[in-house]
Amino acid sequence: MQLVDIIGIGAMLGSTSALIPQIIKIYRSKSAKDVSLLSTINFFVSAVLWVIYGLMVNAWSVWLTNIFVTIFALVLLRLKLAFNHQ
Repeated sequence: MQLVDIIGIGAMLGSTSALIPQIIKIYRSKSAKDVSLLSTINFFVSAVLWVIYGLMVNAWSVWLTNIFVTIFALVLLRLKLAFNHQ
C-alpha cells in the first residue's frame, strides 16, 4: 500500500465519520434545536455534488466517500426535521 492510499483511506474515514457524533447526540437527546437546518441542507447538497463530480472524473475515492457522507447527511437532516421543535 502506497502513502497516497493510506492518506486517502484516512481522509475517507475522517469524512464519513464526521457526522456520526452529531447524529448520536440528536438521537439520544431527541433535540436538534442547536443544529442549523441551512447548514445541514448545505452539507447534504455538497456531498451529492461531490458524488457527481467523483463519478464524472472517475475518482472512486471521491464518489465512494461522499456516498457515505450523503447517507449520514440524510440521517442528520431527517433527525433535524423530526426533533427540531423538541
